[in-house]
Amino acid sequence: MKKENFFFLIFVLAAAVITGSTLGIANSLIYIREQGEALKQEAAAQENSQEETAAEFSLYAALESEAPVPAAPSLPELMVITEAEKEEIQGMLTGLGMVEGADYNKFIMEFQKNNSIEPTGYLDSQTLQAIIKQATLQKAAEAAGY
Repeated sequence: MKKENFFFLIFVLAAAVITGSTLGIANSLIYIREQGEALKQEAAAQENSQEETAAEFSLYAALESEAPVPAAPSLPELMVITEAEKEEIQGMLTGLGMVEGADYNKFIMEFQKNNSIEPTGYLDSQTLQAIIKQATLQKAAEAAGY
């Protein structure tokens, strides 16, 4: 096979792959948009629910006493994670001492208390960053033989 023919064949194959990928994405664009809209609606519903909970807390506190109304409890922020990310987080928690099958919320609350984070029991971005940092330090120490 001549060198020119070989390069032409490679060029045609590359063009076919790029065209196929583009068509695949274009055909899936409707489903991608629908999924994005569904996630936006779910987040909006969660946010509305959190606002209603905070408003109810303030209302009940005001009705029960004439003292100044305390601030509404901080509500967890919405984190959307994939199944693979969930498994990775579970692996990090197990590496940090959580027993298989234990209650995640209790372990996360204890972890938050031990790391001077507001103990909510929910996995928020601040807690996740602390877990990643601890897991990384632990793996580095294991690799160094400590």
